[in-house]
Amino acid sequence: DSILYSYGLLQKENVLYANIVKYNLNTNTIIWDKNYKKGKRLNQMWDFQKTHDGNYIFIMYHKDADAGSASNSGYQITTIDSNGNILDTFNYDDPSVDKQRILSSKEGAIYFTTENNLLAPIIPSDGRINKLSKNMDTILWSLELPSNAFTNGNRYKIYDYIQANNGDILACGTVWHMPGGPLVAGPNATWNGFVARVSQQGELKWSRIYRLANDNPQLPNDEYGNFRAGQLDKIIETEDGNFVLGGTAYYSSLQHAGLLFG
Repeated sequence: DSILYSYGLLQKENVLYANIVKYNLNTNTIIWDKNYKKGKRLNQMWDFQKTHDGNYIFIMYHKDADAGSASNSGYQITTIDSNGNILDTFNYDDPSVDKQRILSSKEGAIYFTTENNLLAPIIPSDGRINKLSKNMDTILWSLELPSNAFTNGNRYKIYDYIQANNGDILACGTVWHMPGGPLVAGPNATWNGFVARVSQQGELKWSRIYRLANDNPQLPNDEYGNFRAGQLDKIIETEDGNFVLGGTAYYSSLQHAGLLFG
């Protein structure tokens, strides 16, 4: 049978549920339609994929209230079987509210993103890749992506993960980059696309930032910066081991104001 899964939000009264629907495309029928909830107010699913053993996994942001200390927000990684039954969950807290991505690897481990170090919560961080054990009960390692508050101020958001043919993990997304540090970056501080390559053991093999030149004659570099803003949303490995990346380029708020009112 040809099977299709769709996922999103479903509102019932004052609660937003994470919703998954399984379809049979041959018969144009719904096999099952299920809601998932942890927070009393919001349950936002941001990624859904098949696991190495034929089950499915998703990540969900949840909170109990719209704002304030009662919001009680957090994240839950959930595995379900092909009938939509919950097999296991892993819960954690993190200040990030961006769309989160996960990767279920060929070996069964799960990779996910946080701002903070879940293994040492008192240590602040600006973006980490974490490896969760196959049985979802242990964080095996938490790798901080390159950042220095005095020289670059890097802050990361990851929008896609893949596992390369050799087993390495590749992540792409966007990074807030201030060349030379916050005291000298000025208008050259922008969001930029980045790619990082990490071994299964948690070793950072390399990390690259990709910047798009600001060559618009209406936006002088000394006033509006040398670069436009951008992000990388998708990464694919080719048969020869190279990578194809897709993303978005846009003008920063300062540059956009310059185009409108300059």
